[in-house]
Amino acid sequence: MGFEVPSERMDPLMAAHMQTCLDAGPRLCQVISSNRSGDPQSYMQGNLMLRGEPNWLRAYMAGMEAQVDAAGGRITSQSTSTEDLTRAIVDTEARLRALTSLRDRLQELLRSRPGRLADLLEVERELARVQGEIDSIQSNLAVMRTRVAMSDLNLSYQSAPRSLGSDTFRPLREAFASFLGIIVGVFAAMVVFVAGLIPFVIVGAPIGWLLLRWRKRRGGRFFNRPTPAPKPPADS
Repeated sequence: MGFEVPSERMDPLMAAHMQTCLDAGPRLCQVISSNRSGDPQSYMQGNLMLRGEPNWLRAYMAGMEAQVDAAGGRITSQSTSTEDLTRAIVDTEARLRALTSLRDRLQELLRSRPGRLADLLEVERELARVQGEIDSIQSNLAVMRTRVAMSDLNLSYQSAPRSLGSDTFRPLREAFASFLGIIVGVFAAMVVFVAGLIPFVIVGAPIGWLLLRWRKRRGGRFFNRPTPAPKPPADS
């Protein structure tokens, strides 16, 4: 199933779908994988892979349309595929029976016909190989039977495309939003500058005033000195 939902509502919807599976328990539903990527402010996509009991999954899928509608989204795709494992299971079971019979004969041969050590070691090696193959086939058979008893459900999510108007005026909105910040920043710089000058003004103003008075006093004494009387002319 594929869904198209608003970016900001994708995570809650995906989490709700996953939680429903977890609440059902591993006998009815198992989470195989989950991933999502993107930015909630622009575009997001995600994928959720589940494995569940077929009847439970059908009921689970039936309630998804209402959940997606409540999130403001829609179902964009839905498809079902089947795989017939009957022949593979039958062939695997037949091979398992043949190998089990061969293993039993090797075990009987090992017990009832003592011979040379080399022959016994060869029989043991063959018995170990057959037993390993039996274990592998039993594991594959269990997987196939699980695939018959359980179904896979792949849920794909993508964010709905945004309207043209929401992005057309975005640069203008950002400019107006930053305008106030710039003005406040300039005033803040001015306040910091003035605050930095206050200590210098408090200390420097009296000192400057004293220096100015001192210079004026010295200047007054210099200019107010008495002018010496002219010397009389010498007698010729």
